[in-house]
Amino acid sequence: MALPPPAPAADRYRIGPGDILALSLPGSVLRVEVQASGCIELPAATAVRVEGLTPAQSAHVLAEALGLSPQEIGVSVVEYRSRMIYVSGEVAGHARAVPYQGPETVLDFLRRLGGLTPESAPERVQVIRYPAEGTGPPEVYRVDLRAILLHDDQRSNIVLQPYDRVYVPETRQSVVERCLPPWLVPVWRVITFGF
Repeated sequence: MALPPPAPAADRYRIGPGDILALSLPGSVLRVEVQASGCIELPAATAVRVEGLTPAQSAHVLAEALGLSPQEIGVSVVEYRSRMIYVSGEVAGHARAVPYQGPETVLDFLRRLGGLTPESAPERVQVIRYPAEGTGPPEVYRVDLRAILLHDDQRSNIVLQPYDRVYVPETRQSVVERCLPPWLVPVWRVITFGF
């Protein structure tokens, strides 16, 4: 399957509840969290709704609420907490939802989580991406971490998007060994691998 289009640029990111924003105002810089209501609280204004807006659009809304020009206000997302990436399989820790932190490759994402377990199959990592409209089958991308790390082959090192699912399968050897009684594992290794 062909590589997906690049992840949305940070300037096209839609702000959501939980995101942390940096607001550059005349004379100050504020860090604010987008509340569950989709609004941010400012000392000089009532709650301002920014959910669903890009940083540039929210700068215009804030400028209007504060009586400033949009050029006097800067808005950037400093912590992406409203969007998640789901990870399961043989990764450090456990299956979980991890906050999306903006565009990052699969390799960078797995490094951020602490890496893989010894039972992982790094050449068979999968990224499952559902269509934005919620209709149609998901797209599945195969990521070969071995080729990326050993041969600098970046073709499968795709940029993750919010709501992607990253699955790291286990090796066939560990699947078999998990099914065997513990006393039989050393015997199976000698017969199969000679060690």
